[in-house]
Amino acid sequence: MQSFIDRSKPILQKAVALDRDNKKDEAVENYTEGITLLLGALSCEDTVESAREVLRERISKYLTRAEVLKGQMKPEILLVQQIHIMHNDVWLNFLKYIS
Repeated sequence: MQSFIDRSKPILQKAVALDRDNKKDEAVENYTEGITLLLGALSCEDTVESAREVLRERISKYLTRAEVLKGQMKPEILLVQQIHIMHNDVWLNFLKYIS
């Protein structure tokens, strides 16, 4: 369990620093990696229940922050397709965004 926690610390610290620097994409990636390691610690058989509760709280905190950041990120638009359709002698124009 402790090895998972030890490996997660620098990653989560980096996530928080990137978050402060408004580097949302990179912060979310680091939060995700750190959360994955904490989940590994949570699943270890040698983890006592009190430690599990602390891990759950930390995971919840980091997960909530990552979700907030993802919600603030603008989707990357890869392609915009313009579609023209004639219907009853009227041209209809549509834009299709692919991200």
